[in-house]
Amino acid sequence: LLGLLAAFFNLFGYSLLASAKAEHDLLVREDEKRRQNDELKETLATKDTLIAVLGHDLRAPVWSASRYVRGHLVEFDGDLNTKRESIETLAEGLERISSLLDSLLEWAMCASGRIKLTPQPTSVAAVALEAGADLQSTASAKGVAIQAPDGDGTILAGPRALATVCRNLLSNAVKYSHPGGKVSIRIEPTRDHPERLSLAISDDGVGMRPEQIARLFIPGSTILTLGTSGEQGKGFGLATSKLFVESMGGTMLVRSEPGRGTTFVIIFPILPTRDE
Repeated sequence: LLGLLAAFFNLFGYSLLASAKAEHDLLVREDEKRRQNDELKETLATKDTLIAVLGHDLRAPVWSASRYVRGHLVEFDGDLNTKRESIETLAEGLERISSLLDSLLEWAMCASGRIKLTPQPTSVAAVALEAGADLQSTASAKGVAIQAPDGDGTILAGPRALATVCRNLLSNAVKYSHPGGKVSIRIEPTRDHPERLSLAISDDGVGMRPEQIARLFIPGSTILTLGTSGEQGKGFGLATSKLFVESMGGTMLVRSEPGRGTTFVIIFPILPTRDE
């Protein structure tokens, strides 16, 4: 009888363990399916955004440019020098389309994981200074001053990706600054965590409302505001910047108030020295 009882309890215990293991495996499979579903939804959302931009935001200006060239330039019998202003306007429009295509491609490749970053010790101030120089002519034409970086620090990052982030954020700051405004770049260790480096790019421009900030990094869903000189954008630059920052182990924050400007803050781990 004791042997039968022992066998029964052993069998009962084994059943409980088997049931618990089966339940655990089921939960693991459910989590995996949930993760795959989330990835699929994200992929579908990316595809829908790409289709929307290609079908709406690019189709119309490309068609208009093609029609203008055909009707006003190819079939024009007079001196094309009289069309110089129109040609310059057309060239600016094509440059905007090209820039949007570059941003769109870069964002799509980053979102799909096809861009592989090569981290290396990188001076944040050097990259930010170079990005500011690239935008100097645009800023000067608008009367906006991009100040030299205040501070420096070394992080482990992809220099090209970090340069893209800085250019996007500085371009955004110039776009929404008023003539005579200024854009500042500050680099320093964070107060609460000295092992982390903060890169803050600030402007004193139009600022943003809370509902704009909430959808700021979602291309196709961004609540866009024209720049102070009528500049347009689609939100891909900021979305790409956020993806790049996160892929380098950093985080991106934004602080803004309507009429009081905007500050983008990027926080990276500081590269330890050899002694550490």
